[in-house]
Amino acid sequence: MALEQNEDYEVEAVHDPHQAYELASAQDYDLLISDVQMPTLEGDKLFLCLGIDPEGGTKRLKRPALLLMSGALNESELRESVKFIEGTSYLKKPFDSATLLMKVAEILWEKRR
Repeated sequence: MALEQNEDYEVEAVHDPHQAYELASAQDYDLLISDVQMPTLEGDKLFLCLGIDPEGGTKRLKRPALLLMSGALNESELRESVKFIEGTSYLKKPFDSATLLMKVAEILWEKRR
């Protein structure tokens, strides 16, 4: 909601990781924000599969930056999760709206450099 209420950002929110995969595989996004642990598809795996054609294995689109968040993993586990995924940041839950907005601005600024 904090991002949706901020006119600097255009937001598409979904609650199903498979729907997120379909949307992000069909068009370019600057940033994907995902929980690490989801019932049917973990956030890091969702991200790693983005833009890959399942038929031929070829890359179709550029990947967005990724912001993973988790309340279940501790700080070091989160760092390990993002260590091998280029362009990834993380936030440990709980966090406030100001922290989220600051992190998103930082990620997008870095991506544009």
